[in-house]
Amino acid sequence: MPAERSRTVGEILTSAVALHRSGQGEEAEALYRHILELEPANADALHLSGVVAHQAGRHADAADLIAKAIKKAPRNPSFRLNLAHACQALGHPDKAAIEKAIKLDPGWAEAHNSLGVVRTDQERLSRAIGHFNKAIALKPDYADAHNNLGIALAKLGKLEEALEAYQQPIKLPFGMVLVSGPTGSGKTTTLYASLNQLDTTARNILTIEDPVEYRFGKINQMQVNVQAGMTFASGLRAAMRLDPDVILVGEIRDQETASTAVQAALTGHLVLSSVHANDAAGVIFRLIDLGVEPFLIASAVGGVIAQRMVRQICPNCAAMAPVLSEERLAYEKEMNEERTEFLYGSGCNYCAQTGYLGRTGIFEVMNITEAIRRLILTGASADDIRAQAAADGTISLWRDGMLKVNDGETTPYEVIRNVFTIS
Repeated sequence: MPAERSRTVGEILTSAVALHRSGQGEEAEALYRHILELEPANADALHLSGVVAHQAGRHADAADLIAKAIKKAPRNPSFRLNLAHACQALGHPDKAAIEKAIKLDPGWAEAHNSLGVVRTDQERLSRAIGHFNKAIALKPDYADAHNNLGIALAKLGKLEEALEAYQQPIKLPFGMVLVSGPTGSGKTTTLYASLNQLDTTARNILTIEDPVEYRFGKINQMQVNVQAGMTFASGLRAAMRLDPDVILVGEIRDQETASTAVQAALTGHLVLSSVHANDAAGVIFRLIDLGVEPFLIASAVGGVIAQRMVRQICPNCAAMAPVLSEERLAYEKEMNEERTEFLYGSGCNYCAQTGYLGRTGIFEVMNITEAIRRLILTGASADDIRAQAAADGTISLWRDGMLKVNDGETTPYEVIRNVFTIS
């Protein structure tokens, strides 16, 4: 008798799933309820009933049913991911449920994409981009992850002009695109996002990294191993023999790597890399300091981006407040506008009493125009190059930061703290 009952429940479940997939949600839900009358602890029926309720807009019922299913089958990652979706629809994203689903099934692209969506909503954009990149690495043709990555990139900094300016050099068939900034400023995130903007099917893309932080399905990746003689420079020389269209070098830190990267850019390859410099103009002089001739830099480099990450004001405790004279004067000097009060967070439980919640980027994108090339060839100073870049439409890090202060996204203190090196 128990075997007969089990067989009957199995048949009913199969029929219900078929109805569910054909769009007959109400009929499927009726069968799921019938199964629960026969077997109240049936985890699949509880879970699928919750999915139907979620699709019908009854998110509270969905969360309750799926939570009961998880108690019966705690190691099923699908249950936890769908619970997170129901909670997110209620306005209470369950990040822990998605993280648990990823822990149970690390190769589940949909779970990484869902966690990226939650991170985007929480303004944790760098982490969101990381999760979208991971989802794309696991499932290269995953359209939702590609779309969400684009949304997160556009939201990171909320500066469409800077994003559009940066996309110009990475669309070049050859040349060099460099990203600068201190540790933790998001350079690697920007480089990985740049690769995702390229056609990975038609173009042969190769990376040399230390370490490889994300795996991509259609990209050839190498990791630096100094003990085995595999450095950035030697890896780059080896990569040249493989006829790549695009080469990503994790970091240019010595003369050999700098010279090899420039030669690669001049011989028909698009080279993406990072350099430690204070601002976009400083990257040019960092390459000169590494022994690269100015005429080679003028010919090879197509664009430079400098970036920083600044904390965002917590929206739950934001209020206008007076600031120190140094902050007020810094804003007035850049914006030519007198202000006595700025938006600051007073501190609350949402932001752990810090006044800040989430981060955003500030960017300086300098495309190498003919005028800037002439200045590089004639040995002009950094100030001259900055002045010409500004005339060409480049927004400096300092100004971009103050524009975000004006928009109420961050504070003068944060800009001064992170962009103190700009003259």
